[in-house]
Amino acid sequence: MSFEHPEVIQTVKGWVYEKDGYELPEGLVYMVGDDGTYLKLNVRGDGSFEQEVKPKVNYIFLGTCKGYLNHTEQLSVDTSSVSNEYTLQFPLASIENPVLIRNIFYEFDSAALLDSSCVALDSLVTLLNENPNVTIELAAHCDYRGKDEYNEKLSQRRAESVVNYLIEHGIDTLRLTPVGYGEKRPKVVTRKIGDTYDFLNEGDTLTEAFILAIDDEEKQEICNSLNRRTEFKVLRTTYKLFDTPAAPSAPVKEEIEDSLKIEGTGAKTDPLETISRPGRPDTRNRKMTEEEKLREEDRKREEMEKRMEEEKKRKEEEKILEEMEPDAREKYEREKQIEEDKKRAQEERQKTLEVTGAGKTKLKNSTNKGTTTKDGEGTK
Repeated sequence: MSFEHPEVIQTVKGWVYEKDGYELPEGLVYMVGDDGTYLKLNVRGDGSFEQEVKPKVNYIFLGTCKGYLNHTEQLSVDTSSVSNEYTLQFPLASIENPVLIRNIFYEFDSAALLDSSCVALDSLVTLLNENPNVTIELAAHCDYRGKDEYNEKLSQRRAESVVNYLIEHGIDTLRLTPVGYGEKRPKVVTRKIGDTYDFLNEGDTLTEAFILAIDDEEKQEICNSLNRRTEFKVLRTTYKLFDTPAAPSAPVKEEIEDSLKIEGTGAKTDPLETISRPGRPDTRNRKMTEEEKLREEDRKREEMEKRMEEEKKRKEEEKILEEMEPDAREKYEREKQIEEDKKRAQEERQKTLEVTGAGKTKLKNSTNKGTTTKDGEGTK
């Protein structure tokens, strides 16, 4: 009598969908493993994908879709002797529309955040770290009850409380704009909300008049709870991509202007104005083109691949070092340090040449009495 061991298959199954919405069949998932795996997975019509994974491999999955922010998940596959299916979720935040942040709770009639809000806030920190070129408006809203001015001030303080939390957890303050709208911007019913509550339809705006026209207090309260919310909206996806040099301070600018005055006319040329003159691209506050967005997505994927490759090399090196004798390990580390020092010195030298312009100029030496600089006049 013979026994056959069943084949052990490890798989990962995932879904790409809009945050607080439905599946995104146009989505893509990039799968990178520290064993050298690199796959681009198309999702099915229901936003799902399925792929076999290998034991003892660490994977990073990047969920993407045009018009949405990226979302990253990590998976470490164990050495189980039985088949297993791992499940991953990729809720993508819209770039075009406000995104609800669920489970943000404040103390009653206060801007103080409750501890139960930390999970949602930490998820927002992660999202912003995964999308470092994004800036957002952080908006807090109230229902129609209470005085307009009071609601507006309360919602502003609440938005600032959330922003302060994000800043304390490492998000650059320049990426965050807190705004309290009070009751000025009632919730517009989404398809998901319309499917959840049969008395609401997609596109309904939950104004005071709309809510009071509902002859059911419980349904009115549902509408009020939908209006009381914290959201974020993407303002830019080009943060620090097109930075221009900082303008000189006022005294320095005045000094430049004085030095450029043309004698007898009082006319002057401001070098700062040349930033926006024809012939020079003015990248300030301009929107990123579709081509630039695709390039930026490619750049992010390349960075992720590079990190995975570096991590793979680091683990391979650690394994080699563990197997070495102490003397051999010490020699290896010493030689590696020498190589790193040489590389660092070469990089510093290159930076110095770039700053001084020496890389563009042929310097005179004792064997060449009449040289000509590439960018300058002849010398003797």
